[in-house]
Amino acid sequence: GSGTKQGANSTFLSDVLERINESCCRTRQQYMMAIADSFKVLSEPLRRQILELLKGGRMSAGELARALNVSPAALSYHLRLLREAELVIEYKEKKYVYYSLNMTVFDELLMWFKGFMDAKEGETGKTKAKA
Repeated sequence: GSGTKQGANSTFLSDVLERINESCCRTRQQYMMAIADSFKVLSEPLRRQILELLKGGRMSAGELARALNVSPAALSYHLRLLREAELVIEYKEKKYVYYSLNMTVFDELLMWFKGFMDAKEGETGKTKAKA
């Protein structure tokens, strides 16, 4: 029944997290530190605005600065923190620097959150089974 499905989901989630950890050569502690770093970076509203703009596709630093009405120096600081947290990818094309979302990190964050949802569903199933 649903207990088997829950077990399969937990196993699937564990397998995915293990593959992510192995592919990134991260220990569990490094993985948790990366998640903590992501939350620190996301706590700043301007950085969240940058990510929102990048949902629409890649943008140059100049385009981002104009859209956000910030100085290039201020934008550079925030983009550096987003790059260090691996939330954005920077690449150069001719004389321009472009930024795009690094979906791998967002996938890791979603999987981390999903672990809580799976745990909650597991508790709900246990409560119903006892009733």
